[in-house]
Amino acid sequence: MVATSAGKVLRIYNNCLTESKRILQRMGYKVHHVSAQVSNEGTSVGVYLNEPLHFKDWPFRGSEKSGERLDILAEVKETINRESGWCTKSSVVLNYFVNSKGSLTACEAIKYDYDFDVQPQHPVCHAQNSNKIMSHRPESFPEDFDVGSLVNRHQALRIPTAFVNLAGLLEKLTADHLPSDHYTDFWEQCQAVVDAIPCHDRGPIIERITKSGSVRSRHWYPR
Repeated sequence: MVATSAGKVLRIYNNCLTESKRILQRMGYKVHHVSAQVSNEGTSVGVYLNEPLHFKDWPFRGSEKSGERLDILAEVKETINRESGWCTKSSVVLNYFVNSKGSLTACEAIKYDYDFDVQPQHPVCHAQNSNKIMSHRPESFPEDFDVGSLVNRHQALRIPTAFVNLAGLLEKLTADHLPSDHYTDFWEQCQAVVDAIPCHDRGPIIERITKSGSVRSRHWYPR
């Protein structure tokens, strides 16, 4: 990556959001429009969405044959270093709701975190269970829903994962929910704008993983 500015970060993220939405909607998948916003944070640029992404009435799995449908909400907040252009922090929060004849029940809440300056005993990239439904929801999302059984979930589990930012979110959702032909078509058309989203910084933990030749979980923790 190379040095960047708030204006460049804003263009990259909004281009990705606009183009991915356009392609998905053309395939018949409902995606509520959102836009990125940026803030100046000294040596970094903060980027976030003006409201959560709403993937409405999506297939439960990568097949149109199943009658089960999902509504998915996603919040994304990231920090980009101005000098290097790399991402130094990312938070992606997902809420999943089973959609049964228009009645929504929360079935999953998960958060993906990445921190370049990760604290001891925290993997540099990890997923964590949550019992929280995001309070800021888009107008396209119904006001009434059942919180399901999320309230009793244990939240202290940190699972080492791949790096999941906005680009990783699009990879995950299209792989999980689109049929194989739609998945292939999406990435053939959208690869360039998604890949323009800044990747993780090359910190000591990432360097250690690369040099070790292993992605076993113990390498993801600071030493």
